[in-house]
Amino acid sequence: MFKLSKRSLGSLEGVNEGLVKVVKRAIQLTEMDFVVIEGVRTLERQKELLADNKTQTLESKHITGNAVDLLALPTPEGSWKWLDYGPIALAMGLAAVEFNIPIRWGAAWNTKDIRILALEGEEGKPHITPTELVNRYVKAKKVGNRKPFIDAVHFEVN
Repeated sequence: MFKLSKRSLGSLEGVNEGLVKVVKRAIQLTEMDFVVIEGVRTLERQKELLADNKTQTLESKHITGNAVDLLALPTPEGSWKWLDYGPIALAMGLAAVEFNIPIRWGAAWNTKDIRILALEGEEGKPHITPTELVNRYVKAKKVGNRKPFIDAVHFEVN
């Protein structure tokens, strides 16, 4: 079992209380260690990220304390590969069910609530996997001739 570092706890200062509960529970449930790299963000920081094409909006839920960015730690250096975030998304979904808090994941923007990941289908298997959620999002974007924006590190209260 993993636990949040001092850095992570510091990054959660000012973040929505329910989201903090979900993150703190998710670190206990996940099979992939993670660190909270960003919680509350200033408008100036958001503008920097927009200029660097690391976000698509100035109306980020980070500004209101309703979003966090979690860096997957398959190695001490961390990973930006979206596939490493499936276990984190699953843990966030399970924790969100425990606290009845809807959470949206930045790798599957069209899914309003990743609590769907906690639903069981046939034979106790997940109803849907994180990879299937991402694939649905990418497919929906392609149908509309739009480029998907996969921000797998991002989780927000919906």
